[in-house]
Amino acid sequence: MGDRVFGGRAQIAGIVTAADLTNRFGEIARPFTMIEECERRLHRRVKSRIAPDIIETATNKRHKDADSLTFGAYVHVFKDEKHFLLLDWPLDHAQFVQQVKDVAGIRNKMMHFSPDPIPNEWGAIDGLLAMLHAVDPLP
Repeated sequence: MGDRVFGGRAQIAGIVTAADLTNRFGEIARPFTMIEECERRLHRRVKSRIAPDIIETATNKRHKDADSLTFGAYVHVFKDEKHFLLLDWPLDHAQFVQQVKDVAGIRNKMMHFSPDPIPNEWGAIDGLLAMLHAVDPLP
């Protein structure tokens, strides 16, 4: 299968196979599944380590516990280093918060503004997921 450009727009030229569709679906789904895994790992650790009253205070009463946190709200919980230390993960606080913030921004772009994945930003998602795999080896 090849792409041709007609009038400034790429068009598919050739036979589209099941393998082509599978590969394209994988390209589209990959960042969504990676972000979901990051969120699942963060949720599990926050729920087991950070009390609801801390979450409520850190998020200005927008979230009452770990179950109500959105991806972007984790940044608010972790920005105070004493809350981050409750996770008991051997990670650099500033780097971790920045990575969570970066991935939250990518997630918001993907969910609210861009229907397609943002391939040049997958590195940030990969980085956070690798960090979480290192400290939280459970699936």
